[in-house]
Amino acid sequence: MKVLFASAECAPFFKTGGLGDVAGALPKELAKKGFNIAVVLPYFTKMPDIYKIQCEEVATFSVEVGWRHQYCGVKQLILKGIS
Repeated sequence: MKVLFASAECAPFFKTGGLGDVAGALPKELAKKGFNIAVVLPYFTKMPDIYKIQCEEVATFSVEVGWRHQYCGVKQLILKGIS
């Protein structure tokens, strides 16, 4: 089964409270049980450099926001078998 987690925070990348702990631990445990896991997070500038340098750019595009075009990039990092 494929499972997609979308979260505002996820340990070890960003963590301010319990949500980050759960969003970091639950995907790992489900992957151990054979689930195909992917996690989607915002790319905050405060991401630790050790992870930033491992990210691959997958796609870039612009989104129309009112009168302007806003850059949007999609990056991927595979860490311990989880994308």
